[in-house]
This record gives sequence, structure tokens and C-alpha cells, in this order.
Amino acid sequence: DPTRLVSYARTHSDLAVLGKLTARGGAGAPITFTSAADRPALADWQGVSFTSDGSLLEGVVMEWSRNGVTPRGAQPGSILQNSTVRHTMWGCVSGGVSGMQVLNNSISDCGHEGVDVQDGNMVIRGNTITDSHSGIVVLAGSPVIEGNTLTNVGDGIGPTPLRGTPRIGANTITLAPRNSTLEWRFGTFVYRIYG
Repeated sequence: DPTRLVSYARTHSDLAVLGKLTARGGAGAPITFTSAADRPALADWQGVSFTSDGSLLEGVVMEWSRNGVTPRGAQPGSILQNSTVRHTMWGCVSGGVSGMQVLNNSISDCGHEGVDVQDGNMVIRGNTITDSHSGIVVLAGSPVIEGNTLTNVGDGIGPTPLRGTPRIGANTITLAPRNSTLEWRFGTFVYRIYG
């Protein structure tokens, strides 16, 4: 994956907030974080990260990045809600160990996963996740994963067997058809919805 190389980081911008980020868009007037290209493509830029608990992203659109929304460190009071995260090469929401809340978002076209949990007690509730290699990936921790709708995903909630102790309930999962050709490209590197 060339986006993991130092050369990618040196040549692509990143919005890294060393503190708390508050981005609150109004009804019909979202705050948009996007590519500056005339013809946007996956991984045109790195994404948005923030380091302080209590961050709030509401009514935002995040698109054409490598890694979407990335809270750094423990942030159980941070919230991403009522937003759109789409057209992402890697993870649309890379929750890491944050424990943040991901509520009522539209998450789509994610090359690796819609939401990633590496540890902690994230709350992932009421989201619609579509057209993604994996819907929600749980590597460790005790996340709450409830009331989400996952459609046209290569994997629903995984890996299998699940690690950690997630609480999972009332989710609707529809996997992509086995003959799906959906893929995400950066140069010659390709993620496929299956495989």
C-alpha cells in the first residue's frame, strides 16, 4: 500500500489538530473537508486527526481522504455525529483506542473499513455504512455496536472470531454479492471488496 510509505506522507496534506477540534455545520450547510483537486480521487489527502477529548464533529462532510476521521489516544467524550464520511481509501473512521462516540452518520465508499476499533469502549450507533470492504472492524476493546445498517459490505462486523468483548445488537447487515467487482485504487494498489 503506497499510502503507508513515508513518500505519501511527505507529499499529501493532513489536518492534524493538536488539541480539541470543534466542527459544527448547520442544517443544509455542512462543513466540508475535501480534496482540492478538480477531479477528486481516493487518498488525495491524509484526513483529519485530533488529540484532545471532548472534540465534536457534527454536520460535516469528510471525503476523498486516505484515512477520514482519526482521534488520537483516549477520547471517550469525543463525538462524530450526523455527518457524512465517504470516498476514503483506508478507514472512513479510524477510531483506534479513542472510545469516541460515532452516532447517526452516513459512512460510505471505504476501501478498508467503515469504522475501526483497536481498543476502548467506542459507541457506534445508528450509522448507515455502505459500499465498504468491511463494515466495522473490532480488534480489541468493548465497543457498543447497535442499530447500524451495513449494506454492500465485504465483511459485516469482524474479524471473526471477534476479539475483545463487544456488545452487538439490532444491526442489519447485507453483504455484497459474491460476484461484486467493487474496488478502491491508489496508483497500482487495489483493495477489493472481497479478498
